[in-house]
Amino acid sequence: MGMSEYTISTPKVSPDTLISLLKTMTLIRRFEEKIVEVYPVQDMKSPVHLYIGEEAVATAVCAHLTRQDYIFTTHRSHGHCLAKGVDPAKLYAEFYGRITGCCKGKGGSMHPADPEHGILGTSAIVGGIIPKEYIKPIDKGIQESAANGVIAGYPLVDFQAAVFDGSYHEVDSSEMAFKIAASKGLQDAVKKASPIILEPIMKVEVIMPETNMGDVIGDLNSKRAQINEMTDRLHLKVIDAFVPLAEMFGYATSLRSMTQGQASYTMEFDHYAEVPRNIAEKIIESRAGVNVRKGM
Repeated sequence: MGMSEYTISTPKVSPDTLISLLKTMTLIRRFEEKIVEVYPVQDMKSPVHLYIGEEAVATAVCAHLTRQDYIFTTHRSHGHCLAKGVDPAKLYAEFYGRITGCCKGKGGSMHPADPEHGILGTSAIVGGIIPKEYIKPIDKGIQESAANGVIAGYPLVDFQAAVFDGSYHEVDSSEMAFKIAASKGLQDAVKKASPIILEPIMKVEVIMPETNMGDVIGDLNSKRAQINEMTDRLHLKVIDAFVPLAEMFGYATSLRSMTQGQASYTMEFDHYAEVPRNIAEKIIESRAGVNVRKGM
């Protein structure tokens, strides 16, 4: 039998990309080495499963993902988090159970989550307790349930889901059964966790003559505004405030009316904040049955 030649083609990778990959792998390794150094002597709240030796796996996989792509990790997830862009300081704080952690200290080392960077949660299933083909339906059930919301039909955000245990039947189990179980499990868990409604808060800047300043401030206060700063700009007064978006509808007309057209304003989204309880109760009452209608 004669010898034959084989040509192995490798993708062309730019030097800049190679350097970026190396930096990511180095970040993961240094991060893990820091954990090894401090874990025996500091009061970490979480047990750890290190990612040392697997840096190239997470780096290569996440290099092909975008910020909008989501991943569902195992209990060795440090590397995936860092390769996906999670702030190392926030991940580090998570190990101590701190509020500044990427999921407010509730995930620890074993189950960190950061939806902003596409880290949705973890699977702690080992040893085949649940067949791997059912993990994806579980994730889908959780995501669909979160999208439908638990209170008032609004999507659920800033939560972490971890699969710890389960059982299956070789004949009766199905992907649909696991999907439905995960959906109902999330609904039941969230209801016990005292969920809150969040509303968009706008950063508002109002510019007006000094003679109108009192009226403008009084009007902003009636809109649940948080006045951050009052400054001068040439011969005018400037107010910077955070105001719920729900309170800003029709503001252009009311501002023009109270200042005889001499004031102007700009606004842009800044963050989300909890809706006051009395308003949240009215929202929930007015949207009763929204979840039911979504499921029809």
